[in-house]
Amino acid sequence: MSRFKSCSDTTQIDGQAIYLGILHNHYGHFLCETLSRLWAIDSVDSHARLVLLVTDAGVPGFVDDFFRMAGLQDRLVYVRTPVCVESLVIPDAAVIYPHLFHPAFLRLTRSVLERTAFLSDNETAPLFVSRGNLVPGYSRYVVGERMLHEAMVRAGATIVSPETLGIAEQIRLFNAHRRIVGYAGSAMHNLLFTTGDKDVLYYSARAIPKIYRLIDKDLRNRARYVDAHLLSCPGMLAFEIGFKPEVLDLPGVVQEISSFLGVELVLEGLDHLAYQKCAVVEFNTASMLRYVVEQRARGSSTLEAEFADLEHSHVFDREMIARSMQRSPVLRKFFGDIGWEKSAHNFSY
Repeated sequence: MSRFKSCSDTTQIDGQAIYLGILHNHYGHFLCETLSRLWAIDSVDSHARLVLLVTDAGVPGFVDDFFRMAGLQDRLVYVRTPVCVESLVIPDAAVIYPHLFHPAFLRLTRSVLERTAFLSDNETAPLFVSRGNLVPGYSRYVVGERMLHEAMVRAGATIVSPETLGIAEQIRLFNAHRRIVGYAGSAMHNLLFTTGDKDVLYYSARAIPKIYRLIDKDLRNRARYVDAHLLSCPGMLAFEIGFKPEVLDLPGVVQEISSFLGVELVLEGLDHLAYQKCAVVEFNTASMLRYVVEQRARGSSTLEAEFADLEHSHVFDREMIARSMQRSPVLRKFFGDIGWEKSAHNFSY
């Protein structure tokens, strides 16, 4: 200990501290994994510091917002350099993603809900957790989500785009609504901070991780898990990219949600064959945007020529590209440099 105390770059934490592990900057993994040791907060000294290891990604705003909401902000220690701790408590993780969930986690849930006093099940409309505002090229893109969003609006659902809200408002909404519909992604982990006993429908075009079922079981949620993968259609581009877009079997999802809500959702003027054609265009556009973002990051010198070949042989969604340009400097510069707005051919919707 004396050797470490002599190091000029070592911080000393006196008294007791709880080790929380790595600070995940991904929202869902923060809720599930960074907070997975915090269930022990009531079993230690009331002044114990909370130690988080910070990566180069830094500290997202929702992290400070959560600990402020939980009344623990003043006890945080973000560790970036060597630290000596007088007494370090290392609780077991209540969540090991994606296959283990221990109900001890819900001790933290009860503590947060007692402090916030959010109302439960006071809203009669279903809550639809939408991904419609995410930017193609950066987030996991789900083909068919925009049309589903529009159908849920027509059905009278309350629409939430989680990335536009603070964590407290997200958790408030998840508590307020008894019926919740959403893609099996990070935002649905807000259910961890509810009183449970919810009616929930998850859909996904990939296998839904086991962790959702484990959480729902301990929260006593009545949940449906809809495997909504649409097989590949002719004409889909095969880019080598990080997250390939997922393609929903949209008619199948609409049928499941209609049954779940007891309300008929309508896809206006869109039969199964027409949807497949639209899905190919949406998939190709989302894939192309992701490819552009990744290749620009790598400094590709052939990207403009590649795109010139693509736009002569494939149809892309002009409106999707325009929306993405508004929110992405990388895409705005690329499409501005090639003057795509002056090209009228091979763009649809």
